[in-house]
Amino acid sequence: LILLAATIVTIVVATSAPSSAPTTVNPCGAGGGGECWYNLNSGNEILYVASYIHQTVTLCSGSVTNTFSFTAGQTQSINAMFKAGDAVCGLPGTLSAVGEGGNFERDWVPARLNGTTFILPVYRYDPQTIFVIAMGQAATVTLKFGTTVQ
Repeated sequence: LILLAATIVTIVVATSAPSSAPTTVNPCGAGGGGECWYNLNSGNEILYVASYIHQTVTLCSGSVTNTFSFTAGQTQSINAMFKAGDAVCGLPGTLSAVGEGGNFERDWVPARLNGTTFILPVYRYDPQTIFVIAMGQAATVTLKFGTTVQ
C-alpha cells in the first residue's frame, strides 16, 4: 500500500462481538490489571523495556515465555528475534517498550491503543506502511482515502 503525502486516510476496523468479550487482551496470561505492548513488525532487534512500578514483566515470543522481575524505574534491554504479534506484558502496572533493529526503531504499541477507527494525518514522506493487528478476535479492515473506500 503506497499512500501519497497529501491524502487523509481513515482506517475502520469492524469486529463481530464474541459471546463473552474479554476484559483485557493479554497473550502472556497475566490476567487483568496489567498492560501489554505488541510487536507489529518482525525482525532482529533489541527491545528496551521500562517499568514504572515494581512488577513482573512477561515476554511472550512465539511459544516461548520469559518472566523478569522489575523494580520501579528499572529499564532492561532484551536481545531477540521478534515476530509480529509477540508481546511484552506487565503485571500489575504500566510499562514502556521500544524496539530497535539496526539503525531503525521497530514498532511496539500498547494494547490500550486498541480501537476501531483511526485517522492518519497528512505525513511528510512517501511511501507509508500501515500495520494492523487484530487483538483478540477476527477483524475486517476498511481503508478510505478521504471518503472513498479502497
